Amino acid sequence: MTEPTKHTREVATELDVNLKILQSWVRDGLIAPPTTGEGRMLRIEWRPEDVESAKRLRDRNGQTPLQAAFGPELFSALRQARRQREFEAEGEVSVCSAQRGRVFRSDTTLAEVLRRVPGRVLIILR
Repeated sequence: MTEPTKHTREVATELDVNLKILQSWVRDGLIAPPTTGEGRMLRIEWRPEDVESAKRLRDRNGQTPLQAAFGPELFSALRQARRQREFEAEGEVSVCSAQRGRVFRSDTTLAEVLRRVPGRVLIILR
């Protein structure tokens, strides 16, 4: 027998999270509980494992694991990485931080990359 599901309002109360925040996590794809219905009749069916996922997300203040690890500069670095892609040639690697991006040859050592690009970095391989 399957365990009963909960309504979004019940989960929000149980986790002490604002209802709109919980709904935005679902809308943004940070958690994906099953749904039934369509449009205004859409109902989210919160299984125990979905509630646990929401609890972990709440404990990280709504951040994905990558956001929590990288910090608030993550989105700046990702924007920089998107701009950087047009400068890459075959066999090159983009390395981006919140402040700047650089393209390196694939045989460049990691130590050299970290010396030239400040702070936390994203390394983008093709």
